[in-house]
Amino acid sequence: MTRNIPPEDLSYQPRRSSGPMGRSEPLREVFEGLACVDLCGKDHLERYVQHLVRRNCRRLTIVQSLSTLKLFLGFLATNGSCLEGLSRRDLEAFIEAEQDRGLKLWSVKTELDRVHAFLGFLIEEELVPPETLVRKIRLKLPQYLPRAIDPDDVRKLISVVDDVRDRAMILVLLRTGMRI
Repeated sequence: MTRNIPPEDLSYQPRRSSGPMGRSEPLREVFEGLACVDLCGKDHLERYVQHLVRRNCRRLTIVQSLSTLKLFLGFLATNGSCLEGLSRRDLEAFIEAEQDRGLKLWSVKTELDRVHAFLGFLIEEELVPPETLVRKIRLKLPQYLPRAIDPDDVRKLISVVDDVRDRAMILVLLRTGMRI
């Protein structure tokens, strides 16, 4: 379907971008920061970051993934492991080390998800054996109960309700734990 463009609109020039979504400038800093790091598997990490850029991931996603994976590769280096010989025990040890650092379970789960994504990429590239992720490690997160309403707020709510029936309904809902 073609569209007739009025002559006054012919001067319109589309915005030029330097990469996906015009983000190559901020990502240059990411790649420069990665260049000064000396880690085992750094070339794999660079390819993974390029993969994330090609997938049009946000800059923050790339930076956070890179941060987690630097920690992971540094952990492997201190334990004398490498990516090619990675085992489930290495992943479990990394989880324990992150919990020992004082991270909450949600944060450890997020980091583990990033490591799983990286390992999935390495499996696709045939750099890591597929047996590494046959059974992913799943962290069970606690299910929190809903918080109770502050008693002062309950008094304010009840004081606004004029009808006796409505007040009784609200009290029943509040005292039985029903959501309002």
